[in-house]
Amino acid sequence: MASEEIESGYGWSYTDPLNALNKNPKMSALEFGKIICDSFLKANIEAKEDNFDPSHSSTLSIIDLKEVALLKATWDLVGIQALASYNENDQLFSQLGRQAKESEKFTNSPSEGF
Repeated sequence: MASEEIESGYGWSYTDPLNALNKNPKMSALEFGKIICDSFLKANIEAKEDNFDPSHSSTLSIIDLKEVALLKATWDLVGIQALASYNENDQLFSQLGRQAKESEKFTNSPSEGF
């Protein structure tokens, strides 16, 4: 399962996706998902006149999650390697922490200013 980070107050546009599905009920899930995402972005761009910036608040996407298990297994190996490397470099976790702090974050917290 996956979800967008946030959903704008402008919500979803149902008209385009439902019209497309009515026109082609045999379309693939990927095609339908793309129409949903595109219509969401279009609706948010049209709302820009209200000082809404869609580049910061339009995060809806369609993702094939079949490879997530492989991604998790690979990421687990990174963690195992980091733990194994700690004996050779006791500053490793401090370095990783500093790099994590400097990375772009997608969060909704008071410390990040929502």
